[in-house]
Amino acid sequence: TADVRIGSMPYLDGRACLVVLHLNSSKGYEYYLWDGDSFEARSDHSIYADDMGYERAFTHNVVNDTTMHLVFGLNNQMHHLWKHNNNGTGSWNHQTLESSSNTDGMEWYPITTVHGDDLYLFYCKKSSSAAASSMIYYMKWSQTSESWTSPQLVSAGLNGEENVSPNSTPQVPDNSTFIPIFWTSGSYSVQFSKILLSGTGQTDTIPPGWIDDLDAGAGDAQGQIDLEWTAPGDDGALGQADSYDIRYSVDLLDEASWSQATSVADPPQPQASGATELHTLTGLIPGTTYYVGIKVYDEAGNASALSNIDGAEAYNQFGTGDGDVLPVDFVLYQNYPNPFNPSTVIEYYLPRAARVRVAVYNIAGQLVTTLVDEYQAAGRQAVVWDGTNFAGARVASGIYFSSLETNATSSLRKMVLLK
Repeated sequence: TADVRIGSMPYLDGRACLVVLHLNSSKGYEYYLWDGDSFEARSDHSIYADDMGYERAFTHNVVNDTTMHLVFGLNNQMHHLWKHNNNGTGSWNHQTLESSSNTDGMEWYPITTVHGDDLYLFYCKKSSSAAASSMIYYMKWSQTSESWTSPQLVSAGLNGEENVSPNSTPQVPDNSTFIPIFWTSGSYSVQFSKILLSGTGQTDTIPPGWIDDLDAGAGDAQGQIDLEWTAPGDDGALGQADSYDIRYSVDLLDEASWSQATSVADPPQPQASGATELHTLTGLIPGTTYYVGIKVYDEAGNASALSNIDGAEAYNQFGTGDGDVLPVDFVLYQNYPNPFNPSTVIEYYLPRAARVRVAVYNIAGQLVTTLVDEYQAAGRQAVVWDGTNFAGARVASGIYFSSLETNATSSLRKMVLLK
């Protein structure tokens, strides 16, 4: 017969099982069993009788030598057919596993592997019409419950490259601790990851993927820097990491200086691998350049390598363009954040050089601490109050006042410390 494709040959009921796809034929998918001399057709040998055209993205496998599974892509859907052998009798179960308006026919690239009573299906799915949006997913079928898990992301790709052609072994030994998965990323890169199997006693030693596209830029409000990066996986590019450690410093940041950098108290919870992460650093000194880096952790405590380091100047409201209008008087601005815990930024403007004293008072008018007491040049200035007094002890929650004092003016602003 013309235009056929054959699959691999797992064993069904102890006999080699051959799947045949008839292209451009109403026969569609069929299977045949080896009887010692030739391949024979059983009464249930017609699996899916439909004209597939030239679409030939399919995979098939057998669980426990008794239950056959066929998965294939047809247009914008991925189909699953399965049945118990029943001595070659009975009808096939049929379900649609996935639908995607951006994934068509051959682009599904399904492949399966068997571990005990479970069937693992790996496949591609595109998030948009762009080739680079092709991502690797997997689902697990339990022969015991006869149901699939929800799709899990394996990889969203590296450096925006397309992911195609996932592959694995047809069957994994019962004592294996993981399911291997390979795929092609871009034109020249072959990637590898593994699905860890529960109950095998394996210790997770695989660190999360590292972030190589961290981007930092001035935020939308004073003292802010906006961050953006792509979420890595729990094991390399696979899965979902557990936590981020984001740190920043006014000095160049690297592994040697990482422990001295300021740690962000409220980093976002990692999303699935490939998602776009956004976070804003606040409470920074406007006009100051900060260097930012991120490490990624999984549930086992494995840490990724340090991300690329990116620097940005914290946003300030004064600007430096020719059209900027600067104050003509001494100005004490409202601290930010306000309310705050544990620290806040006190910013002020000097139209000319002057002796300056910036202090903090409590609601009773008592001096809590002096932050600045020196001669300063004209321009914007800022200082951070960390909520401590002269002795370095933490003060109680409540209302406090920042004070700007020069030989020409004196100003107060109310601040609220919350704990």
